Amino acid sequence: MRLESLDIDHPQGAHDELDGLADELRRRGFTVQVAEIGAPHWSRMHESAEHALVDVLNVVLEESERHMIDAVIDVLVAWAATRCFFRGRAGAKPHVVVWFDAEIVRTVPLPEKRFDVLLQVEVANLAAAKELEHAINEALPDGDGLKLTAAGDVAGVHYQAGIAEVRAEVEQQAAATLQEAFGAQGLRLVRHDRWPGDDVPLLIFAPPTDGQLD
Repeated sequence: MRLESLDIDHPQGAHDELDGLADELRRRGFTVQVAEIGAPHWSRMHESAEHALVDVLNVVLEESERHMIDAVIDVLVAWAATRCFFRGRAGAKPHVVVWFDAEIVRTVPLPEKRFDVLLQVEVANLAAAKELEHAINEALPDGDGLKLTAAGDVAGVHYQAGIAEVRAEVEQQAAATLQEAFGAQGLRLVRHDRWPGDDVPLLIFAPPTDGQLD
């Protein structure tokens, strides 16, 4: 099979990443060639009312390889969680396009990398928590979101706990996305920690203290 990158923004990084994918496929017993940067490739643009589908990664199969489509796609989907360069831009969704005999035989969306982030938020009351949850979900990109639940009252202060799921390349980027969204609602990040005994980030937000305009 032949792997072709259509990434025009980061051609060298994308090519290097395909080399890693090729090695993984070879370990599974496949014969793989990676197209050189700038080499001719198969391409077809698809458009819909929602987004343009950009053929970010092509897999071109030979006559004897058609029966391996499902096995190849399984490897690609597992690999997709670690990729850096093969991703959607400007609203486009990253896809793998499988070609056979100059025709597209399968188009598969690549799962996007997501991070779970635990939250603790100080709010005025339950009604304010519901309004906050709605506002944050409206502000986050489509596909990202959070859910808050009552965590109790301490010394007259009401707390909500929750979890957010955010698409990002690295954890710090996911945290920054949430910090910006909460900041737009007048809340400041008072602590960035990790959940005890787990590898999940924990963000704690609260209203600004008196005289503070964060």
